[in-house]
Amino acid sequence: MSPWDELVVLVESLGMRAHPTGSAYIIGSKYKDIDVVALCSCDGFQCPSMIYSKGYRLDNEVYDEPTPNGFDSWRQQNQNLIVVHEEAFFDRWITASNVARRLKLASRDDRVMLFAAILYATNPGREND
Repeated sequence: MSPWDELVVLVESLGMRAHPTGSAYIIGSKYKDIDVVALCSCDGFQCPSMIYSKGYRLDNEVYDEPTPNGFDSWRQQNQNLIVVHEEAFFDRWITASNVARRLKLASRDDRVMLFAAILYATNPGREND
């Protein structure tokens, strides 16, 4: 069982949908962190307490508490659990992950641009217009 499979099984045992994502999911990437995106459809308090009980700690760069309208990063050693709260956002994240993997986007800048375009409908070619 791959490290992603193990984390997906854990997330699904908490009643959430999950899918591999992140730099290490890209074929040929030099990064080794294991990233999984998870859809948490439970209320804003139940989900964090379940994740916390499994040893993960909130690792948001901007927020010091869960953000029910965006996504949260929960870390445990080299595992990063990205929790989203909207099914459409979850589906777009999976699309971006699969496109990045298929295109073998090793460049972080390229992946960030791709994710921004798919997740937030940005047009990277128009920033200078």
